[in-house]
Amino acid sequence: YGVVAGDSGKAGACCREVSGGGWNCPVADQVGKNQHLYIDDFVTSKGEALLDIRPKDKPWVLHVSFPGPHPPFIITEGMNESIKTRPFPVSYDNDQVSAGEQLNIRRSYASEIENIDKLFKRLLDKVEATGEMNNTYVIVMSDHGEMLGDHNLFGKMVPWEASVHVPLIVKGPGVAAGRVEDMPVSTVSAIRFILDQAGAEMPHPVYRATLAKGAE
Repeated sequence: YGVVAGDSGKAGACCREVSGGGWNCPVADQVGKNQHLYIDDFVTSKGEALLDIRPKDKPWVLHVSFPGPHPPFIITEGMNESIKTRPFPVSYDNDQVSAGEQLNIRRSYASEIENIDKLFKRLLDKVEATGEMNNTYVIVMSDHGEMLGDHNLFGKMVPWEASVHVPLIVKGPGVAAGRVEDMPVSTVSAIRFILDQAGAEMPHPVYRATLAKGAE
């Protein structure tokens, strides 16, 4: 994957920079059909390996951080097969990137999200197999969104809806199933929630808000 992205960390020959700070990557990356080598799949396999060596006699916490979906949106051949014919609306208020390039970028972004959904299931199935799911809290969240061409912008550098509105899902003992909460929260609130469930004190009370109220 590093070879494809380029040693400098920039997109390789398969990508072209577009106006607004985005990348159009119309060629599937060089891992070919070796999906297990794709960076998010690789991270998942490491997460599964850590679950195999989790402590059996005390509480544990596992933080799995996926690099994707993140520009440049370089996908694999298999991911491209899943997404290449799907329609998507063009970006809102974008007159600098062609409709064809917008469509390809959005397809690639959606493909990365779809792949991560599958990887979530792998990790949850792994926890289920340990017999500890009913005693485990699962928190799914993201650090930022993606403008994805809206208002001629890509990335996360503006405080607008597409950039700051991110998923935050909590599952676990005592958490109301299917409840949707519309109160404003921050991902930092997850720290206090985790410590609350563990019966631990915040080591430095710089942020006291918790997700518990909305999850009950």
